[in-house]
Amino acid sequence: MQKIFVSLLVWLNCQGLVAGTGIPEPAREALSQHQYEQAYKLLFKANGSAYSGLEYDQALGTSAFHTGRYTDAIFAFERVLSLKPSDIPSRILISRSMYRLNEYKSARKNLYLAQKYRPNQEQQIEIESILADIERRMFSGNRKTHSWLSLGLGYDSNVNNATDNASIFVDSSGNTSTLSGDALEQSDEFAEISGGIAHIKRLKPGLSLMARGRFQARINEDHDQYNQLQLRGSVGVVKRLPGSLLETGVELDSLIVDGDGYRNLFGLYGRWSKSLSASAKAGLFGRISRIDYPTQNIRDAHRYIIGASVEKELRAAMSPRLKLAVMVGTEEEIESGVPHLGHDLVAVHARSGFWNACMNAASGAGVAVFALDLQLSSVQLVGIRNRLVED
Repeated sequence: MQKIFVSLLVWLNCQGLVAGTGIPEPAREALSQHQYEQAYKLLFKANGSAYSGLEYDQALGTSAFHTGRYTDAIFAFERVLSLKPSDIPSRILISRSMYRLNEYKSARKNLYLAQKYRPNQEQQIEIESILADIERRMFSGNRKTHSWLSLGLGYDSNVNNATDNASIFVDSSGNTSTLSGDALEQSDEFAEISGGIAHIKRLKPGLSLMARGRFQARINEDHDQYNQLQLRGSVGVVKRLPGSLLETGVELDSLIVDGDGYRNLFGLYGRWSKSLSASAKAGLFGRISRIDYPTQNIRDAHRYIIGASVEKELRAAMSPRLKLAVMVGTEEEIESGVPHLGHDLVAVHARSGFWNACMNAASGAGVAVFALDLQLSSVQLVGIRNRLVED
């Protein structure tokens, strides 16, 4: 009786009537001959009865993709990748399926993950080709608008950007002045809201017009006389080059403190960025600006800045993006007879998607300022050297 039962199981399995792994041989043969419609029908019919597992879902996803059933393909490859995240062919095909359904960001994320598992040269070429297609498709429309809004809480150890030294040098002769009250640094907690909008209009293939607007408001808990509202806007043209972008334009920046205009900036900017890989890029940037202080005209200046940056998207669950920028510059005073108001600037800025801390430091001829601004997503170190008469 036992032999008869075993023989019956073998016969049922051969007929595809007992659940198992792998795929039906007719479906395997159809796949080998690129008869994807036939393979899909055979695999779909076998689903939930005789066959299941990794190989089955790989075959089902492949046949679904090649027959235009992209949603079915995504479901099948998601089951594959839940069991085998390093399956590069499945990641490529799920990305292609998402691309066909206009799910560009999800497709791009899966391609970045595929690169984590060291694809061979042929796979890498295919991945880069799909990524290039995604970038072209994402910016292929004649018009595209993006907007964003964020909220944050933080602590600023120097909310008024002042020195902690009560005695400072005021000229090259060694004369000093004594500071007190709000002239010395003050600390405070703050709430922050910021947002912006960007509009892209394609002028012709490879050339677009870019307009941006942004605001950032900070409300301090105790020192509300230092509440700030910053308004920024820019208009420029973007030229898409092989593997890189070039942008140049004009920008406006207005800083309002306690409801009154404090500083206005108008200038020209330029930036160039190049993709180093699917998840990293580097760039250069420069600015030439005129800075006006409505209530302190003696501080009006011309600012010149150049810098470089690198940016990388990590292959983690939330795909955090890290950015590091270094810049140097100078501010040349416009008013004659006040060379000590001019200064040189050096800054290092690091940013991530998870935390933000900001440090500002300024020093020069007896003046020292240090601030630590804890926010949400960046670290910034700024050094300022005042140029006195003997310089």
